[in-house]
Amino acid sequence: MVAVPVASPPPFVAKVEHVGRADLRWSWRPGCPVGPSQLRRIRLRYVGFDGQPHFGTLVVNASVTAQVTSVFKRLYGEHFPIRSILPIDVFHGSDSRSTAADNTSSFNCRFAVAPGPKHWSMHA
Repeated sequence: MVAVPVASPPPFVAKVEHVGRADLRWSWRPGCPVGPSQLRRIRLRYVGFDGQPHFGTLVVNASVTAQVTSVFKRLYGEHFPIRSILPIDVFHGSDSRSTAADNTSSFNCRFAVAPGPKHWSMHA
């Protein structure tokens, strides 16, 4: 019997990039509590439900890029499956469409869906 080498999965990678208003067509609008200059795009590798590595993109507050990257690195190392990681702009800012697609996203400047006075969502 000949041993067949098993390929190791590619290493986790993440790249942090600036975003501009044009990148946030559906998720940002004037009046949002953070401006585009305070946001970053993280392109990262994740494990899909097929067990294979994929690339996804999150938009997050610049102040949390290291923490978010660390969490997704751990998830990748644990082979935690994620259906997709696409910015909410792919879904024209619709949380309902993103959720229906079992998508993982982050920034979306919208008001909270909660009782009481109108206030920004944690995603804003």
